[in-house]
Amino acid sequence: MSKLKVLWNTFKKSLLEPVYYHDVLKAPFLFSIKYIFGLLFIILFVKGMIFGLITIPFLPKIPQYVGESKVFLKNLYPADLTITLKDGTIRTNMDEPYVIPFPDKFKTKDMSLLVIDTKAKVEDVKKYQTIFFLTKNALVYPDSQSKDGYRVNFLTDYKGYAIFNKQVYNQLFARVSPFFNYIPALVYILLFIYVFFGPLFGIPFYFTLVLLYLIVMSAILFLIAQLMKKT
Repeated sequence: MSKLKVLWNTFKKSLLEPVYYHDVLKAPFLFSIKYIFGLLFIILFVKGMIFGLITIPFLPKIPQYVGESKVFLKNLYPADLTITLKDGTIRTNMDEPYVIPFPDKFKTKDMSLLVIDTKAKVEDVKKYQTIFFLTKNALVYPDSQSKDGYRVNFLTDYKGYAIFNKQVYNQLFARVSPFFNYIPALVYILLFIYVFFGPLFGIPFYFTLVLLYLIVMSAILFLIAQLMKKT
């Protein structure tokens, strides 16, 4: 409690008593380091608690969201679409360009989930409003780090034969779907870690940022003081 009292008194004086900064100059450097650490811990802890309080009303709805997601993913792949990959070349059994839209509940009429056009070039992705774009030999998807705003995975290195249809998709989904049942518990665990342990992990990062800020500002103020011939 004594340390919290010292932290509170230091914080209050730093805001309300400008004369206190004369005492700060005389204080050990380690005292300032401890003060910054303590202040950052409290700030991050309060932010974590606020985030937790905001999130709590949504927690009981997580099982419902998980159930809706399972239904959405199960019905996502079209029943009549077959994609064949042979020696790095894509072929389909549908007229192209073939579009897989987002479900109506997402209200994204101007954006598609997937467009398949084996006669198109990679650069043609710009004329399609889609998340994924599949050409004859490449898969294109968004990438904010890329110069063009998208990344290209070429399939030409694949040697062999593979077929993907609704049956294969259902088999993959059957293997993955049991893991959805662990999502609610995982959310609770992550929220607990974020609120109670997040400050401990976040302090080194924020402390480094604070020190960099203080170094830069101190250097600027020092130069100004030198120009004004002030100590």
